[in-house]
Amino acid sequence: MPRILRETISILILSLCAGLGFNLVRSERLPLVADWTIEGRLKARFGEKAVISLEDAKQVFFSKTLTSSHPHPSLLPRILRETISILILSLCAGLGFNLVRSERLPLVADWTTEGKLKGRFGEKAVISLEDAKQVFFSKEGVFLDARPPSDYRAGRIQGARNLPIEAFDKHFDKATRDLPQESLIITYCDGETCTQSDKLTKRLKEMGYENVRILVNGWSLWKKHNLPLDEG
Repeated sequence: MPRILRETISILILSLCAGLGFNLVRSERLPLVADWTIEGRLKARFGEKAVISLEDAKQVFFSKTLTSSHPHPSLLPRILRETISILILSLCAGLGFNLVRSERLPLVADWTTEGKLKGRFGEKAVISLEDAKQVFFSKEGVFLDARPPSDYRAGRIQGARNLPIEAFDKHFDKATRDLPQESLIITYCDGETCTQSDKLTKRLKEMGYENVRILVNGWSLWKKHNLPLDEG
């Protein structure tokens, strides 16, 4: 079953369950099967106590009282109770929908740089230093340096190509001229909070390169571990 159809059916089922659940906790439940008699329509419009039977009307007439043996509950507790019920049912519906999604949202957010990148680009968006080293030595992928040309010339991962995000259109063809769109590409810049590599990743994906991964704080990590470098 296609993903969109599956999730649409799931939403409809969860919405139906939420509606039925809310009706169960209401102080005046709506009937699941409508009563189309005159009495039924009056009750639906004004409440269950809208219609009085002839016997009860006779009793009122002869007793001269309109006092009900079942006083109407206070409105405020009812509103509060139904509001809480709506919130609980909405939470359950949201959790249920998340369970049937093909890509579930995490219940606890990861606010690290890696976590935010994974949330934005997917679980495979970030590559570890160990995996990046394996790609480097096996020559299974290409490293793209997202920093400005001056930083690139001052020092870079050995063999990396320069594709500065600030001049993406100018350098794109040269940097990717021999790269098929299925190529593994590792982007990097410098610093934990550097955004040049994730901006470059976004642009590359827009150009059809889907197998792009980010080495967070790549330049500093590479130097720190004394891995092969180029200069000039």
